[in-house]
Amino acid sequence: MKLCIIGDKKKNVGLLEEAKKKFDSVLYVPIDNIRLISSGEKITAKYRERDLSDFDCVLVDVPRKKYIYTHLILSNLSEGVFKTQSAKSFLIASNRISLLNKLAESKLNVPKVCLANTSESASRAFDDLDFPVLVRSEERGVMLAYSKKEAKTMIDALQALEKQIFVEEYNPKAQLIDIYVIGNQVAGFVTKKIVGSEFKKAKKRVKLNKKLISTALEIMRVLDTEWAKVSVLNLKNPVVADVSLTPLNELEDDETITLLVDRIRDMTEIQKKGSWFYRTVKESSSLFKDWLK
Repeated sequence: MKLCIIGDKKKNVGLLEEAKKKFDSVLYVPIDNIRLISSGEKITAKYRERDLSDFDCVLVDVPRKKYIYTHLILSNLSEGVFKTQSAKSFLIASNRISLLNKLAESKLNVPKVCLANTSESASRAFDDLDFPVLVRSEERGVMLAYSKKEAKTMIDALQALEKQIFVEEYNPKAQLIDIYVIGNQVAGFVTKKIVGSEFKKAKKRVKLNKKLISTALEIMRVLDTEWAKVSVLNLKNPVVADVSLTPLNELEDDETITLLVDRIRDMTEIQKKGSWFYRTVKESSSLFKDWLK
């Protein structure tokens, strides 16, 4: 079987080494070197002279700012290619407000969010939000504001940088937990806290309860992905703070990488056996997630 890993500039060496053990061939392709060619009614995704539809499986590891282009690439691969993240999942997750809205449609709890291009527009949302709030752009970095005055200073700074502005409700007293999910099981988790302008690991020990696990697995179903990092506020009714479809470079332990590679190899083999068998396995996985609820 042939695996294509579509990445950015930083390779996950451990992932590449493990993949080479489980697949007959593995090719790492920088997303910026992929071109889309439109000819008649067909669009072909190529790397150099290689048609990416020739691969049995495609795994993506790119930053969120490249999710839209990823969506276009995956949408134009043949149906015989197993995609560890679906094309639609990248379209949904390309923007925080579209992501959270999609999750809310599936009855998952999400924070109230405002998206705006200017400081003036964003500040008009202050009366609709409960403070404190997080102020951020789509890129890394967050700012916690406890008052309208603090928030206004922050969004003015983002406008000066010509960034889109997100203002969203946040409960700093709640534990933020990053849950790594592979297929239908939790591969690991860490607690986070805001330090300066970043979310960093916290030392607090927690145990995942049934609600947190079922929330994470439901997100996997909604986004139709085999791998994700789900960020959840640990409240009586968990609140989904964010989802990353491409947290591969955060993986450090060999066991998790092995689990991921084994999962995508197995699912690729299942798809190759036939569409009926593949649908049966996917439906069984969904039933398992429903049972956890």
